[in-house]
Amino acid sequence: IITAPEECEIGVQRIAPTCIQKGFDSGGPITCSTNCRWNTDSCVNYVCGNNVREGTEACDGNTEILSCTTLDGYKGTKTRACNPPAGTNACQWGSFGNCIPNEFCGDGTIQTSARETCEGSNLGGNTCRSLGYDKGTVSCNTNCTLNTAQCSNIDSDEPVLPGTGSVDIGIVFPGASWAARNPEDVGLKQSGVDQFVSAVRNFSSNGMVIKDGYQVASWGSLSDKNDWASAAKPVHSTLLFFAVKEGKLSGIGDRIASYVNKVLGKSLRSADLPMTFRHLSNMTSGYTLPEGPGEAWAYNDYAIKLYVRMLYDGVYGTSNANQVAINTNRLGALGFQDGSIFSSRDGYGLSTSVRDFARIGWLWANKGYWNGRQLFPKEYFDLYVNVQVPSNLPRTTGSSVDDYLGVGTIGGGNDLSSLGPGVYGANFWFNANKKLFPDLPADTYQAVGHWGTKVLTVFPSQRMVVVHWQSGTRDQSGYNRDFNSVARSLINAVVAQPEPTPTPTSKGKIIVDPTNPEWLIYENGKPFFMCGPGDPEDFLYRGTLLNDGTRSGDQLNLINKLKGTGANSIYLQAIRSHGGDGNNTHNPFINHDPTKGLNAKVLDQWESWFSEMDRNSIVIYFFFYDDSANIWNTGDIVGSAEKAFIEGIVNRFEHHKNLIWVVAEEYGEKFSATRVSNIAQVIRSADNNQHVIGVHKNESISFSEFANDPNIGQFAMQINSPSTPTEMHVEVLKAWNNASGRYNLNMSEAANQPIDSSARKMNWAAAMAGAYVTALGWTIDNTPKETLVDCGRLVNFMESTTLNKMSPRDDLASAGTQYLLANPGQSYIAYSASLSGDIGIKNMSAGTYSFKWLDILTGYSLTQTRVQVLSGTQNFKLPPGIGKEVAVFILKE
Repeated sequence: IITAPEECEIGVQRIAPTCIQKGFDSGGPITCSTNCRWNTDSCVNYVCGNNVREGTEACDGNTEILSCTTLDGYKGTKTRACNPPAGTNACQWGSFGNCIPNEFCGDGTIQTSARETCEGSNLGGNTCRSLGYDKGTVSCNTNCTLNTAQCSNIDSDEPVLPGTGSVDIGIVFPGASWAARNPEDVGLKQSGVDQFVSAVRNFSSNGMVIKDGYQVASWGSLSDKNDWASAAKPVHSTLLFFAVKEGKLSGIGDRIASYVNKVLGKSLRSADLPMTFRHLSNMTSGYTLPEGPGEAWAYNDYAIKLYVRMLYDGVYGTSNANQVAINTNRLGALGFQDGSIFSSRDGYGLSTSVRDFARIGWLWANKGYWNGRQLFPKEYFDLYVNVQVPSNLPRTTGSSVDDYLGVGTIGGGNDLSSLGPGVYGANFWFNANKKLFPDLPADTYQAVGHWGTKVLTVFPSQRMVVVHWQSGTRDQSGYNRDFNSVARSLINAVVAQPEPTPTPTSKGKIIVDPTNPEWLIYENGKPFFMCGPGDPEDFLYRGTLLNDGTRSGDQLNLINKLKGTGANSIYLQAIRSHGGDGNNTHNPFINHDPTKGLNAKVLDQWESWFSEMDRNSIVIYFFFYDDSANIWNTGDIVGSAEKAFIEGIVNRFEHHKNLIWVVAEEYGEKFSATRVSNIAQVIRSADNNQHVIGVHKNESISFSEFANDPNIGQFAMQINSPSTPTEMHVEVLKAWNNASGRYNLNMSEAANQPIDSSARKMNWAAAMAGAYVTALGWTIDNTPKETLVDCGRLVNFMESTTLNKMSPRDDLASAGTQYLLANPGQSYIAYSASLSGDIGIKNMSAGTYSFKWLDILTGYSLTQTRVQVLSGTQNFKLPPGIGKEVAVFILKE
């Protein structure tokens, strides 16, 4: 019998606890000792620093050293140390330090052999225009690569339905035929074009050159229809993009296993079950080969046959690839002159004319835009039309063909070329780092058939497309050499255009809307919205600590990952020492000693990061204090030392426009409400630019203690309960109602916030309840780019509305509308995560409205104008191309 204080009795059956349950790291089993207590002698704790890797340790006592890549513009080595994370005994790897620019960078000469593209003020003749942008200024990075952060395009993504308005962005498209122009009319030297045509005819019988949408040169027959061999492969990938846009696939990462069973009545072998459309389009599927998906490169025509069967027969439900392609909502919108485009190779081969293939190339050059319609989101080019096969991916070890599904080949074998890693993606060939064509622009890309006899080349920077065809085949390395030589004259024929004066596009700093304090706006009066990472809190302290107090970390890499996604925040903290979650070096003071004042070199480094964020409209979500951090124990008073610290920070960084101050995280752990208000007063007095000031609070939906504080405009909320989008929406709505229009909300920390695609619905649920979003756990390096893009779509959509005049009005939602924001009678944002039926709104005022629809899953956007609406409850059907995860902005004109 076991009686207290006994824990066990020898011979009496009782389940023993584990070592972990007893507070150890590992070991066991635990047995019952003669004194009737559990014997834990076999349990152990990990020891970081004993040079033995134990349990969950990733390392112990060693340092990893990797060589930097000179070909990528760096030299030397980068290291990372093995250290225990705070509060544990288990060693883990730290972050790699930075490589340094190579020995050529800084010598005043652009060394192309070292992959330099600029040197200081020497930009190699590049301008934003020559690099494919509409306006802006190019600069040179410290590693002698071009910086295009200040370049931008005139945004014209938004298609308009026929008869409801027009889009005019100055791009020319062919009508029934290509319009011809003399080269000089479109900024080309006639002599250079003539030289190119004369030379390229040595290895092509038919071809043409398109510049700015006009035919400027041609040779041979433009109307003969011929097979284009492997140049068809990027066209198949384009039809893959349409499948994603139409919601037939959730993304190119969808697995093919279900389609194999559907189409072939067979199953993938177990090692191939992870195979996706992405693997097939990147030649990394491993089909018929010994490697699994993603493990090796193989230019594999058996895998391509599997690809097209799964895409057309499986996803589209028909073996008639041409019927799929020429749908007027797909490639049929291009108005082919010569009829069908797929007919060879069992119906999956591209068999078309030079002039019709050029139309497809011009669609690619315009990132899916065609004559007033964005046929699929241009984001797909940013995500997919780039190098996707890593340069260090090994080539398959090869074997005899194991076509166990019996699909056959589209043309060749299963291991046709070693060329591909570092230059291939989505079946396109890319001139990344000028590896294929040293003398041609780095953004050049191609569709290539028969190793260079059937080719379409896109020169995005020059707004040119070149198509050429010849029978037979050849060696690709020989073609690359020859094309580099002859196309050089065509690129040199481009007459340099003067850089236009940049048009000011800054929306100004972020401020509280003086009329509607429940929202933030830009200085120009336009709505502001924020959705982005709510981590890493230690952003400012990532990487190796250097002697001067600065860091050798990955901060710029994280910023660069955010660029272009539209996600627009980084949640970061200045003081993480003195009780915070960081160590004693996580503060910006000289020698980490608050009595010695701020370290100017540390602030300079922060400024470099903040400037890059500001240039790219990424919000510096700046916390003065981490939770529990408290250096100055002065009660409710802000003493002189703390005041000097706050003023020093504010005066150093107040010039940034995309900046929000936050007093403290989980302020109640160390500070009183009075102390927080006093800190906010110091910030407000020091800040000549009057930025928004927020406060983060431990789990709560009430902010009553600061509701009427004139200096505090944002409640950074923490909710630990929501596990579904509905729960998120309900909790944020409660906080919105508590606010009563006195301050705005940021859903800054929500437990159970996912990091995959399901995060999208959580973010929209919070937004439709009236809150901005900074997602807990998104440390950027761990966040899929697609998740960041989803956040960016939310930002872009909300900022295109009159959000700052609306409030949550789910009571006006009708039919399939799930959530509704409204300024009744004037404007509405209706949302559904999975629409059933129509979008419906109650009590509408009669009038003329515009509708901006967003397919949230794909990013496809479409606008209808001059829509007549009657009064009362009204229902609206989805327009073509818009899926069931949908939002629509409705504005009375």
